[in-house]
Parts: sequence; structure tokens; C-alpha cells
Amino acid sequence: MSTAPAVAAQFDFAKLTADVTAAMLAGQQAADSVSDGGSCNLDGVHLSIPRQREAKVVAALAEAGVHSEKGNYGWLGSGYMLNPSSAGQADKRYAACEAIAKHLKAAGYDACHFYLMD
Repeated sequence: MSTAPAVAAQFDFAKLTADVTAAMLAGQQAADSVSDGGSCNLDGVHLSIPRQREAKVVAALAEAGVHSEKGNYGWLGSGYMLNPSSAGQADKRYAACEAIAKHLKAAGYDACHFYLMD
């Protein structure tokens, strides 16, 4: 008796757009709640979306207002670097990235805060 192979679930690009839009809003709200003191940084959020066409992921991110291309980020692996849209460059940027990463993780994505000092 043979069984049919399992069909992989279809990736939901509309959900990705909605989740990234909500995450960026959460990041903006977090940035707005702190002053921009502290050390300047180039923090971002690394988002890994394996086995999906880059053009479709980039289009879904662009629809959410995020410009990103797939890159290889060393020990983080390949993925998409999301930069916060807040006007800050220190504590505001840090707070925004923490909120964005937290929101995306809660939505089920493989996302992490990427720390980089200026």
C-alpha cells in the first residue's frame, strides 16, 4: 500500500505583507516612546524566508513599504535585512528593531535583531 507524498503548504505572501506592515508599525511606536540617546548603531532585523522565490518575497516586502534584497549575512545565513523606518539612529533604532523582531517572531517567522555598532 503506497501513500501519496505530503503536499507542502503554500506560502502566504499576503500574510507576509500584512505581518511586516504591522511589525514596522510596532517598531515605529516603540521608537516614538524613547529618546534617541545612547550609541549610534546600524541595527536591523534579519528575516529568513527559505525556499521561496526572492522576487516574490521582495515584492511582498515592498508592498509593506520595506526595501530589501536577499543577502548572505555570515553566521545569520541568507535572508532579508529590514531596517526600521524611525528617524532615530541610537536608542530609537534599537527599540524599533527589538519591536519588529519580536512581532515577526510572534507571527511565526524566523527573525532576529541584528546588532551593529556604528
